[in-house]
Amino acid sequence: MLNKNKLDVASKMATQLLKEGMLWGEELENFIKSGKGRYGYTFYTTEEEYLEFENAVLDYIEKRINKQVKVTDIKTKTSAIYKGISEATKGIRCNSPGSLYYYIKYKKIYKNRYLIEHSRPKLNEI
Repeated sequence: MLNKNKLDVASKMATQLLKEGMLWGEELENFIKSGKGRYGYTFYTTEEEYLEFENAVLDYIEKRINKQVKVTDIKTKTSAIYKGISEATKGIRCNSPGSLYYYIKYKKIYKNRYLIEHSRPKLNEI
């Protein structure tokens, strides 16, 4: 189990990876292992701890990406992806974010025109 400091560092690394571009394979491993010098202490001593830390970084990346909202216009058959629920409310001229959460949760169509859902790309689509 990772402690709070290690989870905080994993969150910072995930944010940095999303800003600078995602790495995979050996590049990701080298990026995480080089974090030892940037953050001043060793995050892991065994291979199991390293894998747990790497999984924490990837989980934080998925959580940040899952905040995106996909709005599909049924009449024109176009879709748009917004960074968050507040941007989606502005994009489709909705009064409150709470009503969009309702339509997302129950998979209903807003104003008989917009299908609203969370945009959930997989890690290999980043």
